[in-house]
Amino acid sequence: VKELNPELIFLFGSSILNEKWIEDFNGRIINLHLGLSPFYKGSATLFWPIANHEIECLGSTIHLAEKNVDSGRILARIKPSLEIGDNLYTLSYKTIKESIDKYPDICMEFSKGTLKPFVQNNINSKIFKKADFNDESLLRALEYIGEGLTKEKIDQIKVSRKCVC
Repeated sequence: VKELNPELIFLFGSSILNEKWIEDFNGRIINLHLGLSPFYKGSATLFWPIANHEIECLGSTIHLAEKNVDSGRILARIKPSLEIGDNLYTLSYKTIKESIDKYPDICMEFSKGTLKPFVQNNINSKIFKKADFNDESLLRALEYIGEGLTKEKIDQIKVSRKCVC
C-alpha cells in the first residue's frame, strides 16, 4: 500500500490499525466510526446510547484515524432520523445506512479541501469493550425502547442537550 501512495484510505468496520499505518498515512485515513464521538467510543457504540437511555447520543462519526482509537479530527457526525415505532434494530440500521450514504460525499469534500476537520473534545467520552455487553445491558436497552419510540420520547430526545454536536 505504501508503494501505491494513495491520496486517501477509507476504513469502515476494520480492526484497530497498528501505529505504522497511522505514521505512514497520517492525515489520509478516513474512518467511519459507528458511534457519536467523543461521546461513544469502542465496541457496540450503536447499542450503548440506547442501553444508557441516551438515544440523543446515537450516531456515527467520520474522522481521520489517529493513534488513539476513535479520537481523530472529525469531518462529520451523522445522527439517524427518528420516527415513531423505531426500535433497537431500526435505529441501528438507519444510522448505518445514513452514514454509508453520506460517507462518499464527505470524503470528496475533504479531498477537495472544502471540508476542514475539527479536533474532538474528549470530555464525557465513554469507551466500551465487548466484555461490557451482557444480558442485563440488553434487557435495559430493550426495556427503554419498549415497543418502539413514541412521539413523546422523540420530543424528549430532540430537546436533550446531553450529546450536542
